[in-house]
Amino acid sequence: MALVSCIIPVHNVKVAYLSSTLNDLRKQKFQDFEIIVVDDASTDEECIQYLRALEINPKIKVIWSKVTHAEKPHGAGFPRNIGLKAATGEYVAFIDADDFMHPDYLQTLVDMFRKNPGLEIAVINHARWFEKINTYEMNQKMLISPGVINCNNWPRVIEVNGSMWARMCLRSFISRPELLSLEDVDYQEDMCWWMIVCSKATKILVEQSYIYYYYRIRDETGKEHPVEKKETSIRTFFNGSREVWERIKNDNSYISNNFKLLYDNAFVFKMKYVLSFGLKNNDELNLLRNDPRIKPTLDAVDKYIAEFINKRD
Repeated sequence: MALVSCIIPVHNVKVAYLSSTLNDLRKQKFQDFEIIVVDDASTDEECIQYLRALEINPKIKVIWSKVTHAEKPHGAGFPRNIGLKAATGEYVAFIDADDFMHPDYLQTLVDMFRKNPGLEIAVINHARWFEKINTYEMNQKMLISPGVINCNNWPRVIEVNGSMWARMCLRSFISRPELLSLEDVDYQEDMCWWMIVCSKATKILVEQSYIYYYYRIRDETGKEHPVEKKETSIRTFFNGSREVWERIKNDNSYISNNFKLLYDNAFVFKMKYVLSFGLKNNDELNLLRNDPRIKPTLDAVDKYIAEFINKRD
């Protein structure tokens, strides 16, 4: 039984990208891992044939999901959960099918667990690779100092990249029903998942190593998301954020009033940021506010933010 399960969801990915990702795993210094590739009802014949060829590799388990997106609309959380149920490792690393990794990637994350008993999630930083302009960009959003965090260390948690990659999770922790990947959210689903995880985790370790490379192969500047997706994402993130706040706000044994003030500021800032996800300008936000499909959610967020501001003042 492998120590680490690497789960890769696939949906019509270019073979060149998936092949590169698998090659990076083969080059890892740490080799006690299994690879679980979950095909999310791909229709691209080249991708399907490549996955079939992988089935003869004893280190790779290919799982075929027969649930199409038309039958059950879902995001990447659906195949991730399928992979998680098949995983046997003590630790789980979710990897995107078009990303790549430094040879030290898995070893670094495993060492973080070995040196920190009770750890639930190990997080490292990442760089983004832009194919069109052939350049890397270091992630500058996670500028916090390395160390252990949890929801009680807010707002530090909010500064950590809210993805499912560039980290390793304790399988017994991440397999809890309330922490499974969000299957009905396919817009900003990773960030929504991260907020829920932060509301439950007691020990998350962060390091600044740039050894995971997020492959930005698509130009998403003009990408449109239906109103329903925006509403689901905002509502899910809002509920997770509120759960974090409710967990810590009344426990003065380790949260000072000044620290609560910092949390308020971080929360208000983040919620305003979420409200503008995918929106090109304020006019579009105003249009959404009058859309009956999303107005109740936006009104609830506005009300909760107003309560924070009143408490702070």
